Amino acid sequence: TIDLGLFNEGSPFHTAVLPIGGNNVTNDVAIGIKTSLQVAEQLKIQHGTCDLRSVSGDDEICVLRADRSVWCWYERSSRSSALQRVEGVEEATQLVAGGSRFCALDGEGWAWCWGQSGVLDPAPVELLATRATTLGRARFLAVDHQALCGYGGEGLRCSFQECEATAIGLPVSALPIVQLALARGTLCALREGGELLCGSLRNRCDGVELAPLTERGRVEEMVRGSSEICTLDVHGTVVCRDDQGHIARFQLADGRALAVGGGHYCALVEGGQVACWGNNVYGQLGDGTRRDRATPELVRF
Repeated sequence: TIDLGLFNEGSPFHTAVLPIGGNNVTNDVAIGIKTSLQVAEQLKIQHGTCDLRSVSGDDEICVLRADRSVWCWYERSSRSSALQRVEGVEEATQLVAGGSRFCALDGEGWAWCWGQSGVLDPAPVELLATRATTLGRARFLAVDHQALCGYGGEGLRCSFQECEATAIGLPVSALPIVQLALARGTLCALREGGELLCGSLRNRCDGVELAPLTERGRVEEMVRGSSEICTLDVHGTVVCRDDQGHIARFQLADGRALAVGGGHYCALVEGGQVACWGNNVYGQLGDGTRRDRATPELVRF
């Protein structure tokens, strides 16, 4: 079996036992280290853990492991790679992706990026971004194919390929920024207390200002999709905004967490259930069909 625990802000709110997977893990351990099933089972119970965060690019997946190392693998039409460690990134604290670009913060708050050319060879941001100065040390990052933004001691700054790094204008407030999201030229910042600020980077070389979005309730979660930024507020309302200014709203009875893909969406709802909607061409909504859905419906596991 597999024990499953769901946590909200560090506190458990749902547990379950899945009747799958346990023996598969044991068999893999036994084969991998050439030992008996009995020894593999004991090793799994005593030392087994799964603690990693992953982000996906266009054809790549990178993970930040519990030991704070970063690993990636690529799947291209011409080749696929084995899982490789990204050398040069030490003691990573955050991992972000946008298009085919990946960036990580190291233990000292410096940003490192790789992946635009498909080569796992990270370098300091100022060596990769054309005519961009360093962002300085940051607490967290956001990246897409146009820009790299970071928030830290020097405030909110973005580095662009075609112009110098610039400070992003923010409304005056004592509340700090707690999260950034960047998707195809739209930058959003979430403040402590749930205030959401967004702005367009279309005229980025002439200066960028973020403004509060007053039509939304207090935001509980902000998630970046492939071409949009979505939020979940305290009323269970999901609002998604793309770079053209188009807004889509969806209502959940009791939304607790949100995940966004390429035009499809899933949310954790009351009782530990999952509701999904949107594009279903590959069956990604988990309902056994390939019909798109305009409204959230529960996934039948």
